[in-house]
Amino acid sequence: PDFARTPVMAGTGDGRDHHPRAWTMLMGGGNIPKGAVIGATDDKGHKPTKDPAHLSSVVATMYAAAGVDPESAVYTGQGRPMQLITKGRAIRALVR
Repeated sequence: PDFARTPVMAGTGDGRDHHPRAWTMLMGGGNIPKGAVIGATDDKGHKPTKDPAHLSSVVATMYAAAGVDPESAVYTGQGRPMQLITKGRAIRALVR
């Protein structure tokens, strides 16, 4: 993911600040459909207006596209289960 830059210049003249509310990502492989566009922002690029997804859902989507159940657990050396994704779910429009 691209930790986006603000759609406008900062008032300090130092360029553009980080903008975590709206960002872009390119994903391919793992049966991700070609040319799929998920979500949209307002006309200024300030905030999501359609189908916003949390980063944890993007990671869950990557796991699912690779054939790994994002809700499964891995185990520590001491045998303690740790769930791969605790928030978010795979974006179904991207996983077939």
